[in-house]
Amino acid sequence: MRLYEESKEADSKYPLLDIKEQLPFFCCPNNILDSDYQKDISKYIYCKEVGIPPHQGEYGIQPNLWIDKFWAIKEAMNIREYKQSQESRKKHGSR
Repeated sequence: MRLYEESKEADSKYPLLDIKEQLPFFCCPNNILDSDYQKDISKYIYCKEVGIPPHQGEYGIQPNLWIDKFWAIKEAMNIREYKQSQESRKKHGSR
């Protein structure tokens, strides 16, 4: 949380990316992997790919915890895609 707060104080556009880049200085990233979080990410990807809700019912019936997780995962995935596109552009000499 301290890394996240520091990133927010620095007015970073991508606090999750900042955390990902700084984390190896403090611990092995493998130590923070949680099987429950990995299941949430798998659920997010599966539901997105097949176009079904993760729980029965429409938006108003979805658990608030899942909605919070959804937005956090979505932000992280968007950052990941952005980072990959930047690396690809660098590799191929495009801007």
